[in-house]
Amino acid sequence: MKKLVAVLLFAISTGAFANGYHHGHGYYRNNWVAPALIGGVIGYGLARPYYYSPPPPPVVYTAPPPPVYYTQPYPAPQQVCTRYVYQDQYGNVQREETRCN
Repeated sequence: MKKLVAVLLFAISTGAFANGYHHGHGYYRNNWVAPALIGGVIGYGLARPYYYSPPPPPVVYTAPPPPVYYTQPYPAPQQVCTRYVYQDQYGNVQREETRCN
């Protein structure tokens, strides 16, 4: 808006000096040249689209997080145990043993 006001003030002041005689020479100026130039400048300024886009946000590079390693407990080895029962000929238990590998 400030540019438009400045251009209009310039156009008014320039248009006032563009009229009439040239100082001391006695011939008419082309009264259409200055207003045409000023009008062209104003028209160009109004026809241009005015876009404001904020600057893009800064790019911040961060290190990736360290990898997380999950350790699973190893399964305990399965013990294979065997029970031995020793009997005599009458079925009486003499002794018992348990052997595990």
